[in-house]
Amino acid sequence: MKNPKVSVVMAVYNTEKYLKESIESILNQTYTDFEFIIVNDGSTDDSPDIIKKYVENDPRIIFLQNETNLWISKTRNKWLKEAKWEYIANFDSDDIALPNWIETQIDFLEKNSQIDVCGANINFIDKEWKKTLRLKYPEKDKDIKASLYFINPFVHSTVVIRKNCLDTIWFYNEKLKNAEDLDLWFRLYDKGFKFHNNQKYLVNYRVHWANSIIKQRKEMIENTVILLKKNNFFKKISFNKIAIKFFIISFIKYSYVIFLTNLKNRISK
Repeated sequence: MKNPKVSVVMAVYNTEKYLKESIESILNQTYTDFEFIIVNDGSTDDSPDIIKKYVENDPRIIFLQNETNLWISKTRNKWLKEAKWEYIANFDSDDIALPNWIETQIDFLEKNSQIDVCGANINFIDKEWKKTLRLKYPEKDKDIKASLYFINPFVHSTVVIRKNCLDTIWFYNEKLKNAEDLDLWFRLYDKGFKFHNNQKYLVNYRVHWANSIIKQRKEMIENTVILLKKNNFFKKISFNKIAIKFFIISFIKYSYVIFLTNLKNRISK
């Protein structure tokens, strides 16, 4: 594999509890030829100070700050304008990348030039860093696109995407506070870009459960319904067996993880 350049991007808002481990999981990747753009989206906790300590010791980090909280879409668009390399690797500031995440994804994309967006499978972890369940995502382009009409077929923190794809559709929809990634996949789909999910488990994905999260979930569901209507859900839906199976398994596993997390929170009170 030649060494293509990668822009790893992370938006941060009040995640001081998990931020160190998340940043270190990127800095300790087996693939090292990347720039690491971190945007503090108006955090009110110690997140900025934590980031600054890493900036002092690693020249790959580019630290940007929003004076106020702009929400995720505007913040992501801000760092995408700063990203200069051919691949974009998204990552959330409370998740943990396994050491071979970037290397595995870049290796696949370099060998499969027809693929534009590549995600992967995940391990669920709770707020105490304990692994709970695994979730396997649909692998092939046609199954991923069929899944779009049931449930989000990518986990954002696993995705590596060719930057020219984002340049074509002009990044994220800044009108959305939630489900902005689902909107992105729909727009990439409409432009004919090809999807894939690596079947390796490359990211530990953190599940939170609190009243604030419940409110966000409600807003996300509302935005998802809007997106489905916008993208002619009832006209385009096809009963792809893999997509339906993925939806059912995802629903059961997400419900189970949320139940366990909620139960732990109640017991700890």
